[in-house]
Amino acid sequence: MHPLTPRRYGAVNLRGCWTLYRRGMARFWRFSWHSLGGPLISSAMFLAIFALAAPQAGPSVDGDAVGGHAVGGLPVMLFLAPGVVVFSLAISAFKGTAVPVLDDKLQGTVGDFLMAPLSPGELLLGYVLPAVSQAVISAVLVAVMTLAFVDYAPVNLALAGGLALCIAFFFALLGALVGLWADKWEHYGAAETFLLMPLSFLSGSFFSVTNLSAGWRDLMAFNPVFLAVNGFRFSLTGYAEAAVWPAPLVLSVLFLALGGLLWRLLARGYKLRP
Repeated sequence: MHPLTPRRYGAVNLRGCWTLYRRGMARFWRFSWHSLGGPLISSAMFLAIFALAAPQAGPSVDGDAVGGHAVGGLPVMLFLAPGVVVFSLAISAFKGTAVPVLDDKLQGTVGDFLMAPLSPGELLLGYVLPAVSQAVISAVLVAVMTLAFVDYAPVNLALAGGLALCIAFFFALLGALVGLWADKWEHYGAAETFLLMPLSFLSGSFFSVTNLSAGWRDLMAFNPVFLAVNGFRFSLTGYAEAAVWPAPLVLSVLFLALGGLLWRLLARGYKLRP
């Protein structure tokens, strides 16, 4: 008989990453009625309320409908639908990491991961990739649901997909940071209220920034979610309220910076080790 020897791994512990990914997706499917049903119902309610509240646009004058019920020549529902999809994507990605990280900390499960042969980067991927997958699944279902309200005229589906991945990674990493920082569920609730909601609702998802003063429009340019919504809306409708090219660049830089910060915090065992 050969003596038992430790398992050897390559540069990346693929088995460990895959195990954590499967664990995260199993948690997601276990609560899929909430993880998928919640965004679908809330998004449908958003669009239904706007559809009832906004009358049909009148004749167009220089691209703007009489009565203000269209933006840039787009029917108001077509203007809003891409923002609703991005809003659902961001919320799902954020919760997809923040809740598991904090729950594992409070339950003490994270100690098992710290003892496993996983590097900080592999542990981070094990939490982030399931959240990104969950967010993309949720966003696709919401996008399909919006077809009941609008007819898209896609301009660049590759851009739409790239921006969706960028915003999913950004908010998944942001959620992981909040999960590491929070010591109890009240801390998570505060971050959701004072960080996630302002970034999402003040992003141009549900209103046109052309109606804002010049100072507020300049301030909106620093909101990465606005850049994502603007680019995503352009990719599906051809209409943009600002330059589209900064969106993938800014979002990529932000999630790389967040990823580096989280790698450093995990390597130090920030709020994970006694």
